Amino acid sequence: MTIDDLKMLTKTELASVLNISIRSLQRKINKGEVPEPVKIGASLRWVRSLVEEWILAGCPKNYVHQGGK
Repeated sequence: MTIDDLKMLTKTELASVLNISIRSLQRKINKGEVPEPVKIGASLRWVRSLVEEWILAGCPKNYVHQGGK
């Protein structure tokens, strides 16, 4: 794993990657339809490599990361 694999995405960046509004993303977060974020203080961040893995898996609901690369 490299430092690039650990790059974090903000909510705005994740919404942009998914091509949806922030409000739509928030609904998906509330329903558990996106990978779990990492909480840093009061902020939420998503690990980019895990988001990419989720997208390649077809964006399944209730996605659980299956292990390392």
